[in-house]
Amino acid sequence: GLNITLLTFYSSYSKYAGGIILILVMAVLCQEKI
Repeated sequence: GLNITLLTFYSSYSKYAGGIILILVMAVLCQEKI
């Protein structure tokens, strides 16, 4: 469920700041794994 939320969030905002959002998503994923 969380992955779908992240993908939706990324898809929605990638048009405006794909690079920044990508970094934020990666950071969140790392925190979730820990």
